Amino acid sequence: MEKYLIFISFISLFIYLIRKDIVYIIPMIFLFYTKINGLLDWEDFAQHGVIKFPDYGFLLSLIILILLIVSYKKGFSDPIFNTIYGLLLLICIHIIYYLFLFFYSVELQGSFEWPIKIGRGYLYGISILVFYLLLYNDPIGKFKRVFEFLKIFTIVFSALYIVYNYFGIDFYANEPYEIIESDIGEVNRNFAAFPYFLMYFYCISLIDFFNRRGNLIISLLLIFIYLVCMVSVLTRGIIISAAIIFVMAYIISENRKTNLFYIIFFFGLGLFILNALNFFETGSYLTLLERSREITDVGVESTGNFKVRTMEFYNILDNVIHFNPLFGFGFVNTNLLGLYKFADFTAGSPDNGFTNLLGITGFVGLSLFLIIIVNWGLINIKLQRLKIDDFSKAHFLFIIYVLLSFLNGSSMSYLESFGLFLIYDLLISRMYIKSIK
Repeated sequence: MEKYLIFISFISLFIYLIRKDIVYIIPMIFLFYTKINGLLDWEDFAQHGVIKFPDYGFLLSLIILILLIVSYKKGFSDPIFNTIYGLLLLICIHIIYYLFLFFYSVELQGSFEWPIKIGRGYLYGISILVFYLLLYNDPIGKFKRVFEFLKIFTIVFSALYIVYNYFGIDFYANEPYEIIESDIGEVNRNFAAFPYFLMYFYCISLIDFFNRRGNLIISLLLIFIYLVCMVSVLTRGIIISAAIIFVMAYIISENRKTNLFYIIFFFGLGLFILNALNFFETGSYLTLLERSREITDVGVESTGNFKVRTMEFYNILDNVIHFNPLFGFGFVNTNLLGLYKFADFTAGSPDNGFTNLLGITGFVGLSLFLIIIVNWGLINIKLQRLKIDDFSKAHFLFIIYVLLSFLNGSSMSYLESFGLFLIYDLLISRMYIKSIK
């Protein structure tokens, strides 16, 4: 009954918003992709053996994409592919390549079953074209409306995640990925419940804080909320990435001398408040501290995770080179091939983005993906130099996080994970080019 109430409430909200502006289709797509940030399960409202809950986001993207292409057919003022650095064309090639991999996988597997099961998650990236078409006519105004919704979405789910971890109230459909015994009891690691856009809004809050945009106290409070959530997920890579992004945000900020004073003052104040709340005696903090001691004791290269992920990378690299270095293994169940050994039933990896793309898409797919990121970075750097957009510095930090996250997981190796922000930078660049012609 609770699941029906959650689903009906969110759908009703989006129907109300979409009637006001169709751009709210964008957060609705993410609603499906994230299973309402973990409140629902893969199998909720699913058609067993046919469709899972996140697949509704993919179907919604396809339907909206077709409708938008038809309606925009005569509405573009310039060719759709005539964009800076050909980035949109690269994205389209990337999506077409995944479609090629699907049929390549069907040929390898001899059936559609496993290519559909494994490959559909990679095809979710087609939603990036929906983002482009929806934002095309008014990227600044429409993006800001979506941005405000996603910001509220992130703050709400960050608060829920903190309540879940520190007050023991379970809102989520998925069981924890791991339950760790600490000195003061069990600690959950729930990845599905981690706020989907948290790292993006962490970057936004840092830029707001260092550049005095908006309310300083609110920006600071959000930074601390996001940091508490990062501690709660018990992933050392996220903490390291957050520290690197913090340093980069300080470096690219204005008034660094004043900001250094703010950092020292508010960092000290934050430690005082967290200590008063007994945060440093919670199971999550103590567990993360214990896990981090492995790095200080033996070094990063000697930690268990580093060794396992390194071995997995070299194993997949060797398999891909001997099987098909160009296209990899595609969307096949490698157990059915019988000749190659992997940690899982696919050639990908949930623990490293480079490994994941290499095994599934080969060197062609990995290269295409990295070229897209590099082109996005070049566009973003140009936007920063021109100082024509409020989001460019935060997006620069997020690009750094996307690359850093590859070392810690595969979640950012999917186009839809960052595509909305890439498309925004692309469209702002297009607007600037048109304005100077």
